[in-house]
This record gives sequence, C-alpha cells and structure tokens, in this order.
Amino acid sequence: MIDYLLTRKDLDASRLGLWGGSCGGYWAARLAHTEAKRVKAAVFQGGSVHLGFQEDWMRPALTERASGTIFGPIGLFESRSKAMGVSTLAEFLAAAPKLSLKTMGLLDQPSAPILGVNGKLDDMAPVNDIYLLMEHGSPKAARVYPRGIHMGRGSGVTDEDIWRMIIDWLKGFLSPERSRET
Repeated sequence: MIDYLLTRKDLDASRLGLWGGSCGGYWAARLAHTEAKRVKAAVFQGGSVHLGFQEDWMRPALTERASGTIFGPIGLFESRSKAMGVSTLAEFLAAAPKLSLKTMGLLDQPSAPILGVNGKLDDMAPVNDIYLLMEHGSPKAARVYPRGIHMGRGSGVTDEDIWRMIIDWLKGFLSPERSRET
C-alpha cells in the first residue's frame, strides 16, 4: 500500500499518516513500528497490541462482556473469528496471541509517533495496551477518556469531539511545514 502511494503524483506520500480504529488500531500500531521511516504518525484507537490478544482478556470479552457491540459478545466473537479465519473459541484463543506486537519483538523497536486513544472502561480492547505501548520503544502520546468505552465513546464525549482531537494531532505531524523539518 505504501509503495503504491509513493507512485501517486497527486499525493504527498512523504506525509503519510495512519488512523485505525478497533481492529484497525492494531494495524496502525503495527505499521507505525514496521514502517517507522515511511509513516509520519499513527493513531491507535481502541485496539490491542498484546494484552487484548491474551486468553485472560479475550475469553471474558468474547463470552461475557463486549457491551459496546450491537449483538454483545457473540457479535464480537463472530466478527473477530471471521477476520481470523477460525470458527471456534478454542481456535481463536490459540490463534490470537500470535498477533501480539510484544511477542513479535516490535514494541521495543523505533516507531513513528503514535497517539493511543481509548476509553478507560472499554471491555473489548484493554486500555492497558495503550500503557504497554507507552512503556516501550519510542515515546508516544495518549488520550484516555476516564468514563469512555470502546474507542473512547460515551460519557458525554461525542465521536466528533474525539475525531477533532485526533485530526488536530495528526495535522501537527503531517503539516507541510513539519515535513520540511524532518
């Protein structure tokens, strides 16, 4: 994808930013580490990097909690199991830990600037994965909504408020003036 963007004459691929939400947050964090030289900033919103792939987090999230999904835990399991190409909880619990950025050894590697965003009360992706990101590798920034649920939503904070904050943060790293500095 990045190689293709670099071929486009109508884009300035030297100012590439990523914003992933939920499972997309995982991919934003992963690319921020594996493509640290080409990605200028990444937003990790409501995703998992390690703790959310461990059985002690996943089993209750997929069987008891997941209050932020329209169909509860079964909806979360259905969507995630299809994405993983598995059909049973046992298969999912065996496959998911392989996605851990910590296990892959990526967390202590240099990364593009990352903004972690989530609600402290998220029961689908652990907010502690933001803290884990911040404890490793390059310095990171975070915005944790104390009464927010998945992706920071809820408690009187609108999606638009969250998006505006994220867009302003990204603009700070992707502005043409900043690109000339780096």
